[in-house]
Amino acid sequence: MFPTSSEYLIVGGLFGVYLVLRLDLFPKLSNSVDSRSFLLLFFCGVAFLNVHIHHKSVQQETRVDYVSDTEKSLQELGSVLPKGIRVGFGTDIIKKSNARDYMQRYYQARYSLAPRVVEEGASPDWVIVSMMNFNASLIPPDLVLVRNFGNGIMLFRKKVQ
Repeated sequence: MFPTSSEYLIVGGLFGVYLVLRLDLFPKLSNSVDSRSFLLLFFCGVAFLNVHIHHKSVQQETRVDYVSDTEKSLQELGSVLPKGIRVGFGTDIIKKSNARDYMQRYYQARYSLAPRVVEEGASPDWVIVSMMNFNASLIPPDLVLVRNFGNGIMLFRKKVQ
C-alpha cells in the first residue's frame, strides 16, 4: 500500500509533473516550461514540505504533558495505599463517549499502582478518582475523601458504618 499522507501526495504530484516535462509527453507543455526550472521549483517544494513536516513534529512534541504530572501524583498515592489490596477507579470521563481518554487514565492508574489491582467502579473499600474538573455529584455518597494528590487525582474510602 502506498502512503497517502498529503505531503507524500504533493511531492509525488510534483515529481510526476517533472517527469512529464522531462520525457516530453506533452510537447506543447514541454515547450512552454523548461524542465530545469521546474526541477528547481520541485526541490524548493520538497524543502518547504520538509520544513512544514518538521514544524508539525516539533509542535506535537510540545503539547501539554498530562502523563508526567499525573504519574507523580499516582506514585505519591501508591505510597499511601496498603500493598496487596484491590482499588476502585472512577473518572469524570464517560467511557462510551470518549473511550480513548478514559482508557488512558484507567491504564495509567493500573500501571502506576501495580502490583495493586485497580478495578473499574467504586466497589472496593479504596477508590481512586481521576477528574480534571471536580464534580461532587459523580462521587458515590458512601465515599469520603482521604486525600487530594493534585492533578485531578483523589483517594476516597468507603465510610465506616
